[in-house]
Order: sequence, then structure tokens, then C-alpha cells
Amino acid sequence: MADYLTNSGLRKNDTVARWGGEEIVILLPNTSLDDAYIMARRLCEGLSQNKMHITRFI
Repeated sequence: MADYLTNSGLRKNDTVARWGGEEIVILLPNTSLDDAYIMARRLCEGLSQNKMHITRFI
């Protein structure tokens, strides 16, 4: 997931952080609600199509 988010088109000043066990939070400063929604949909769609290798050592 980190690789995908790193290469997903987030801007240099955007911040990604783990929030709880399975949740993440992405801060998009100076972004309109409409643009944030578009980014969120794009990230969700991309992550749902991304194959992640999960081991028991995560």
C-alpha cells in the first residue's frame, strides 16, 4: 500500500499517515472539497485493484 500511495500522484505537501489498525488518513492542504473527493475516489479505486502481498509479519 505504501508503494501505491507513494506513486499515486499525491503532492509533495500532502501527508499520509496510519490511523488505527487498518485505517489511513491523508491530509490534502489547500484542496477544495470537490478535488479531495476526486482524489479519494481515485485512491480507493486504485487500491482496490492493487495486489498486496500480505505476510504474517506485517
